[in-house]
Amino acid sequence: MLERFSILDADLAVGSCPNAAEDIDRLKQEAGVRAVVSLQSDRDLEERGLRWSALWQLYLQRGITAVRVPITDFDKKDLLRGLDDAVDTVAAQVAKGPGRVYVHCNAGINRSTSTILGYLVASRGMTLDGALAWLVERHPDAYPYPDVVERWARRRGLAVR
Repeated sequence: MLERFSILDADLAVGSCPNAAEDIDRLKQEAGVRAVVSLQSDRDLEERGLRWSALWQLYLQRGITAVRVPITDFDKKDLLRGLDDAVDTVAAQVAKGPGRVYVHCNAGINRSTSTILGYLVASRGMTLDGALAWLVERHPDAYPYPDVVERWARRRGLAVR
């Protein structure tokens, strides 16, 4: 069962990790998800008794594109390192529209919401504060790392204020 799940807009949804076929069916049927970006690390999957190859097969059987950008949970340095790939992957999947891209980590609180925050700043030109307010309004469980996203955005030469 998906613990946290929010439809953000026509292109994006965010939340916790799907653990079973029923979760993936729900994403497709209730949210029109056509692509998934997983930020789970190997350790995350192992701790939940999941295998990426099995999950990937479930997505494939349902016509959902699944991409993985592993980022270590609660590790701000690894998040900073991985944000380029994560944000670029989300942007590439959104560009393939129509349909939603579901971005998830374990709980749908930190890594996934930090990635969405970076995407909003990089691809939609939102300010960091504006993007954070927009995200929290739509996904109240969001607890991203805006300090990491700001450092990342400045490295990319993006305006954050």
